[in-house]
Amino acid sequence: FGAQVLHPIAMQPALKADIPVRVKNSYNPSAPGTVIDKVGNPDRMVTAITCKKKITLMDIHSLQMLGAYGFLGAVFGDFEKHKLSVDVLASSE
Repeated sequence: FGAQVLHPIAMQPALKADIPVRVKNSYNPSAPGTVIDKVGNPDRMVTAITCKKKITLMDIHSLQMLGAYGFLGAVFGDFEKHKLSVDVLASSE
């Protein structure tokens, strides 16, 4: 799922300021990683393409979740009841 590490829009300020960004592998931190910059590497223009089929994105908005405890527990309880797995979770109040 490394392709989801950085969204292209998040990269724009660094690229505009000519600041290279190095993406590292958290499972192999001694590896050199990948440098993303304006120049690129013509020998390795595309290094990976990922795809995961049958994925559903849910965006949950509720006033009940603001400052409340147990809200996500209830949501995950419903996922469990229907035998649904969750790959990624982003949360913000």
